[in-house]
Amino acid sequence: MLDDWSEWKPVYKIKKEAAQDLAWFWASVGEKEAKVKKYLDEFDQKQAIADYYYFYAYSAAKVGKRDASRAYFAKLEALDKEARRLPEYTLKQIDVSFQTGDLETIIKAYQRLAGYFDKEHPWFDEWEDEKQLVELNWDRFEYYLRLHAVQIHQNGHGMKQQAAKIKNQKKQQAALAQANNILTGATDLYKLYEQHFPKTKYYEDILFNHSNLLFDMGRHTEATALFSVLGKRSDSKYRKDAAYNAVMAAYTADSQKPQPNLPEPGKVKKPVPLSETKKVLVEKIDFFVKNFADAPEAAQTAFTAAQLYYEHGHYPESFKRFDKVLLNYPKTAEGETSMRTILSYYWEAKDWQQVVKISSKYIVEPAVVAAGHEAFLQETLSYGQSQLGVSKK
Repeated sequence: MLDDWSEWKPVYKIKKEAAQDLAWFWASVGEKEAKVKKYLDEFDQKQAIADYYYFYAYSAAKVGKRDASRAYFAKLEALDKEARRLPEYTLKQIDVSFQTGDLETIIKAYQRLAGYFDKEHPWFDEWEDEKQLVELNWDRFEYYLRLHAVQIHQNGHGMKQQAAKIKNQKKQQAALAQANNILTGATDLYKLYEQHFPKTKYYEDILFNHSNLLFDMGRHTEATALFSVLGKRSDSKYRKDAAYNAVMAAYTADSQKPQPNLPEPGKVKKPVPLSETKKVLVEKIDFFVKNFADAPEAAQTAFTAAQLYYEHGHYPESFKRFDKVLLNYPKTAEGETSMRTILSYYWEAKDWQQVVKISSKYIVEPAVVAAGHEAFLQETLSYGQSQLGVSKK
């Protein structure tokens, strides 16, 4: 039909479709590129050449020829960086790469796709005024990036669960490595989404997924930072969970660091500085307790920070914190332990004046008495007063 164009003289659309069909056929049979380009160039069918590159790349990907597929998708982009359908072709490359499990290509293609919307990119420069076209491709970019990030995350998680069931250690390690590679790819896609789509209604879902994934992968410092971002968003539906998860991530990150060789709690003569990871932990605890004081986890969380200071010999700070735990959560085990820890410290030091002072303070606190601590405090107060009397003789 193309050869006999002067005789057929069909409408342009038919000519275009004929060229496209020919491009598909030549790609399917592996016709050489030089011949295809030479023939189609004679009829000024640049789009058909692009179709040939796409069909060839797609067919190669489907049969596992990744290098050939990548090469022809690269030719497709190089053919015309201003081509109207350039984002569409890149999304098709992503689609076939997802079908064939080519994670490396998926990530690179999405990064390339993001670049098309840079004001300096030839594609954006060419089509910037066509708002509908730009918005359509931007929306497609957002949708498929979100979809693939979540699906790859789920796939990697499923593979990790299956790997845990493998009894052969060598095979299990190989399977876990593969699963972790996929999950790492998911983190890259989540990060790309967060970079380009911070104002969408799905942003917080992605951020929460990403934070949990980092935690599950053992990247606890990164997880702490990301959970904290969500925790500070006052209107976030994930705020409480994210703030608490930030505490747990910080706690785990710290526990995996070498710990100082400390004396028995209460026996530290000189305050030992808190490590940087412990400072982060305290920061996350304070944020959680301040904003979610009524949460079931609040008492234990607040107690953890107080105990941390106590173990490191920061007694004034630790007692201030223990005091708050008792007064705010008097009916909890943490509240009672806080009270007993303060009194025990001064009891061991035979500082009867402080024993009497603190017991006298708490025994008149209605919430502390209502929590059932009156008898213990009365006994402690009486003994402290008797010892104080003896010491004054």
